[in-house]
Amino acid sequence: RSGHPCVRSSDIQDDYLDLSETKQVSEAEYQKRIARGRPVPGDVIYCREGARYGNAARVLDDTLLCLGQRTMLFRPNTRTVTELIWGFLSSASAYRQASRALDGSASPHVNIGEIVAFRVPLPPVVVQEEYARVIRGHDLVRVRLRESVRKAEHLFDSLLQMAFEARL
Repeated sequence: RSGHPCVRSSDIQDDYLDLSETKQVSEAEYQKRIARGRPVPGDVIYCREGARYGNAARVLDDTLLCLGQRTMLFRPNTRTVTELIWGFLSSASAYRQASRALDGSASPHVNIGEIVAFRVPLPPVVVQEEYARVIRGHDLVRVRLRESVRKAEHLFDSLLQMAFEARL
């Protein structure tokens, strides 16, 4: 593939970015889309339109991304941890607030002004940091699990190959 990944609502799967099927945009289009800011690690991407409104994912690495039309970017301030913003935007509370603010029936969307007005619980920084530590631990387990699944699939494919070649 050539170009830069442009995150669409369908690229947010189970609260994580899945860039395996992401649409690529040209360098010129990429530059236009990042004029107001490029997603960087620590940011949260939120889907505000369509059937997938209310989904959120964190930017976890330095991949040069840009945003699709149905998404918006959250960049936590220095007093708030990324995991808290992500956790809130992925919560039932945020979804209820978004649902109450929906505008449009053919393609539901939440206006940015409504999202900015969401009521967000803000625990003390020490609690935010503990929450972030737990989430990061979960991320490590998730990465290890995905790698284990990848290795198991590779071993299974190798066994199948050997079986069909009568080498077992």
